[in-house]
Amino acid sequence: MSGFAESAHQAASIPAVMASLAVAAGVYLIARGWWSEPGAASRVVPVFYALVVVGAAICCALLLARARLLDDARSRWMATGITLAGLAALAQISAIIDLADAPLRVETAGLAALYLIWHAALVVFAVGAIVTPAAASLRRWSTLAFVVVIAVAVLDRSGALMPNLVAADGSFSPLYRQLQLGLTVASVIAAAVWIAGCGRRPSRPEVWLGVGLALAALDMTAAAGAERLFESIWWSSAALRAAQFLVPAAGLLADAVRLMGLLHRHESSLQERLEQQRAAAARLLEVRTSHDAEQLRRVESVLRERSFHPVFQPIYSLETGALLAVEALTRFTSEPRQGPDRWFAEAEQCGRGPELELAALDEALRAASSLPDGVRVAVNLSPAVVSDRRFPACLAAAPAGRVIVEITEHAPVDDYQQLTGVLADLRSAHDVLVAIDDAGAGFSSLRHIVQLGPDLIKLDMSLTRDIHLDPVRRALADSLVGFATSAGIRLVAEGVETMEELHELHELHVHAAQGYLLGRPGSLLEIRPTMSLPSPRPTAITGSAARARAASAADRLVS
Repeated sequence: MSGFAESAHQAASIPAVMASLAVAAGVYLIARGWWSEPGAASRVVPVFYALVVVGAAICCALLLARARLLDDARSRWMATGITLAGLAALAQISAIIDLADAPLRVETAGLAALYLIWHAALVVFAVGAIVTPAAASLRRWSTLAFVVVIAVAVLDRSGALMPNLVAADGSFSPLYRQLQLGLTVASVIAAAVWIAGCGRRPSRPEVWLGVGLALAALDMTAAAGAERLFESIWWSSAALRAAQFLVPAAGLLADAVRLMGLLHRHESSLQERLEQQRAAAARLLEVRTSHDAEQLRRVESVLRERSFHPVFQPIYSLETGALLAVEALTRFTSEPRQGPDRWFAEAEQCGRGPELELAALDEALRAASSLPDGVRVAVNLSPAVVSDRRFPACLAAAPAGRVIVEITEHAPVDDYQQLTGVLADLRSAHDVLVAIDDAGAGFSSLRHIVQLGPDLIKLDMSLTRDIHLDPVRRALADSLVGFATSAGIRLVAEGVETMEELHELHELHVHAAQGYLLGRPGSLLEIRPTMSLPSPRPTAITGSAARARAASAADRLVS
C-alpha cells in the first residue's frame, strides 16, 4: 500500500482526489440553495453525464492503445469495464432529459438501474483484471451479459422486466437502497483489490485507474446517503460520477504527453549519436589503404601466438547481493598496444573476425571452468559467430547452463529468423541464456529485443551514467524496468561507478548491475561471491564530491 501511495504522490493523483472531493462539497452546498426542482435537474444533470461519457471514452481509447502496445490483459479488462460504464451513462442522459416533461414518472426507474449497472461493471471488470487477466473468454461473456442488461434497462419502459427502483415521489425503494449498499461495499473492495494487486511499484496508468475506482467508491458512498432524487447529497454524488472518469482521463492523457516528450528527446539523442557513428564510419573507410596487409599480418600473429588472455568483471544481483555472472573481456599483449575493440575491428576488416572471436571464447571458457555452480560467464559475440557451425563445438567444452551469449546493439543482423533458430537450438542443447548488450545506445537494440526474445537486457552506460541527476535517464530506466518485468526479462545496468548511481538503480528495482564500483575487470580470484546491498539513500551529493565518496565506499561495498 505504501508503494502505491508513493506512486500516487509522484503522479499527482492525491491532489486530484482532494480537488474532486472539494468540488463535490461545493456542489453539495450549491444544491442546498438551487437545483432542488427536478425541472432544473433535467437541464444540469446531462452536463455531468456528458462529462462522464467523454472521460470514459478517453480512458477507453488510451487503455486500448496500451493493451495493443504491451499486450496488457489488465488494460483490456479495464477498457471494457469503463466502456460499459460509459454506455450506461449515455443511456442515463436520455432518461434524465425525459424528466423535463414528467419529472417523477415511474418509468424512469431505469435511470437508477443504469446507475447500479455501471458501478457493477466497474467492480466486476476491476476484480477480473487482477484475479483472471488472461481469461479472455470470461471477459467476452461478461461483456455480453452487461450489454444485454443495459439494453433491457433502456428498452423496458413499462417496468415489466426491471423492478421499479424509484417511487412516484422520487424516493428510492427499499430494494434499490439494499442493492446500492451492497454495491458500495463491493466498490470499496474492488478498489482495495486493485491497489493491492498493483504491487510495490505500480505504473502510472495503474495508479490513475486506482484513483478512478476510489472515486467510484466515494460516489456510491455519497449516493447511499440520499433518500430521493435531486437531494443535495445526490448532487454531490453526481459530481463524483463525473470525477471518477475525468480525473483518470486527465492523468492518462498527461502521462501519454509526458512519455511522448521523453521519447522525442531520446530519439533526438539517438539521431545525434547515429550521425556521429556514420561520420566515424566514413572516416574509417577513408583511412583504409595499404595498411590492410599490415593489419592481416598482425592479426595472423595474434591468432598464431595466442597473445591475448581473458579478464572477468562481476555482475551482482541488486535483489540479493549474490554474484550472478561474470563478463569475459579480452586483453591483448601484442604490439601495437591498442584496445580490444580495435583488435577485433582489424580482424573483421581482414576477414578473420570469427576466428579471433572463437579463439577468445575458447580462452574465456577454459579460464571460467573454475567458476562455482550457478554462476555463468557472459561472452560478447557477433551474430555471425553465433551462427557459425564451429560455435556449438566451443560450447561443448563448458558445462550446460554456464554461458550467457551477449549480442551487442552495434552488431548488424542480416537474418533474424535464421539467428532466432540458432539461438533456440543453443538454448535447448546447452541451456544458453541470451542477452542484448548496450541497450539504449542506438536504434538496433529495440529490434534485437523484439526479434530475439532475450533473457537479459544490459542497460548501456550512457543511460546509467549520472542517472541520479537526470530525470530523463531515470524515466527511461524506470520504463525499461517495467517493460522487462512484464516480459519476464532481467535488466542489468552497466557502467555503475558511483554510490549515487547504485542507490538510484536499486530504488528503481533494476535486477542486477556491474561496473567499476562493484569490481574492475581482473582475475577470477579477485571476485567476491557477494556484495552488500545499498543502505538507505544518504544525503544527496553531486559532482566531484559524489565520485570521491563513491571511491572511498567501493571497498566497503564488496564483501
